[in-house]
Amino acid sequence: MNMKIECCFVVALVTIHTRLALAKAHDEVMKEQWLEDPQRDEVERDLQARIIDGDRVPIDTYPWFAFPFFDVSQLDVDDEILLNDDGLLRGGCAASLVAPDMLLTAAHCVDEIYAFTVLLGGFIVGQYCLDNVATNCGQNSEFHYIDAIFPHPNYSLDNGLIANDFAIIKLKDKSMIDPVPLDQNVFSPDYDEGKTLWAAGFGNTDNSTNELTAPSYLLHAEVNYVDPKTCTDIYKEDNPLFGILGINFEDEPSVMCAGNLGKGICQGDSGGPLYDKENNVLVGVTSFSSLQCSELPSGFSNVASEWPWIQETICNNHGVNNTPDFCETFSPKECDKGETLLSIQIETKSLGNDCWWGLYNHDKDEIVAEGGLDYLSTSTYQHDYCIEESVCTIMYLEADSGRSDSIFEVTMKNETTKGKFAPEMEKIILHASASCTLDIPVPDVFSGAWNFGSDFSLQLILGTFVSLLMIL
Repeated sequence: MNMKIECCFVVALVTIHTRLALAKAHDEVMKEQWLEDPQRDEVERDLQARIIDGDRVPIDTYPWFAFPFFDVSQLDVDDEILLNDDGLLRGGCAASLVAPDMLLTAAHCVDEIYAFTVLLGGFIVGQYCLDNVATNCGQNSEFHYIDAIFPHPNYSLDNGLIANDFAIIKLKDKSMIDPVPLDQNVFSPDYDEGKTLWAAGFGNTDNSTNELTAPSYLLHAEVNYVDPKTCTDIYKEDNPLFGILGINFEDEPSVMCAGNLGKGICQGDSGGPLYDKENNVLVGVTSFSSLQCSELPSGFSNVASEWPWIQETICNNHGVNNTPDFCETFSPKECDKGETLLSIQIETKSLGNDCWWGLYNHDKDEIVAEGGLDYLSTSTYQHDYCIEESVCTIMYLEADSGRSDSIFEVTMKNETTKGKFAPEMEKIILHASASCTLDIPVPDVFSGAWNFGSDFSLQLILGTFVSLLMIL
């Protein structure tokens, strides 16, 4: 068994078009890194999560299904690139409209894929067919451009297990199509083994070949819920290394397993929906599959498990007059007496993984929080913390030397500090005591933050490759 993480771009399109975009729209540093990495193509082929034995979706079944488009008319594109009859390119990770101006997709789709979706295209909400895109084969559809991308702050791919694989995409304008209702931690926690669910997408239809076998119409397949223990046992039986690595789906509530032998998701389905037709709710986001699509249960990001983050992110960022009903029950974070709310927003640009920040309570000699080392490109990260008053709390910020384009915005008591990350460590005093000044030494635990970042990245890569080698 090879646990394959689905980058969900049709492989040929990932390689060709990402290079095109980097060459034309990204800076020369990113272009050189991309073109010079000898393992790039091989890694991309391996990192595909790969609908098998699906049926053509009846029209208007998933009007909220969204699919990326790219306008490459201004680029010197290769003749081998197949454009649709409207002159646009379609392909990549899917998404679901979950609020008037918000999509829900997979975080693993964001880095270097949505990076140029932002620059060259957007999403078509209601995409139904690819052969006659001018009419969409009779189903209503809308074109929307991307305003911002919010990956889950705890998204990770460590020790071979993908976790919190969510991202929310804010559109620049409002969709007139009704969003799909979300499982607000009501339905999936009570699922019994075998519960019928539906996965949909434009992914490969044949798991016996590496050739592209994408359909002309949106397909869906009936899959059954598999409880975490059973799913773990199935993967361990298929490959003992799964157990040796200590991977257990019971320990990771953000992952939901579903599948039927011979039916399921495949390459090109990532980011798409796992839908509970009986209750009319979106319960999952397509995340990963085994090497042979539908051979083992597939992995979906469990909406119910991360409902608080999904609700908070949408309700804090939706556009004017675009408030979804579930925001009526949302309450912003409040702090206890003696504390003050600190809001941190980090925006990464074309690079990603190029900045670091940390909060340190000097009176107690302890880390309050830190982040940034694993931020994806073209993304927005938001964090709220309750900071003790009348104690020396300092925020430290630092960029990767010579290659950062990320910016920060820190707000406390209606006062906002903005700036760009710089190679020299910066300090922001949040709450000052008599001895709290900018001259206070940097805590030892924050020294060499980028050395830690390199070690972390190496661990992440090793964890990924261990999982990729499980077939061997």
